[in-house]
Amino acid sequence: MALVSLRQLLDYAAEHSFAVPAFNVSNMEQVQAIMQAADACDSPVIMQGSAGANRYAGEVFLRHLLLAAVEQYPSLKGFKWTHTSTWNNGNPLQVGVGFT
Repeated sequence: MALVSLRQLLDYAAEHSFAVPAFNVSNMEQVQAIMQAADACDSPVIMQGSAGANRYAGEVFLRHLLLAAVEQYPSLKGFKWTHTSTWNNGNPLQVGVGFT
């Protein structure tokens, strides 16, 4: 699965007349279920993590869950990680772990 900017993802959806679902995640089961559904529907997806999810699961755990999702589902068109608290000297999580 490609990691793309939010602009690219939303432009693609607009060009093809569909909405992109966004989900809050904090554990592996949620990530797996969302990715399975996105794969079955051939749909890009936005995954969001709240400050609570970051406190619950931790940055390292979430990072590896999302990297595994990208590796496991290479055929999906797009993936966006957003809505996180800040960490590491104020850098947003999505920048710190390589997501756009």
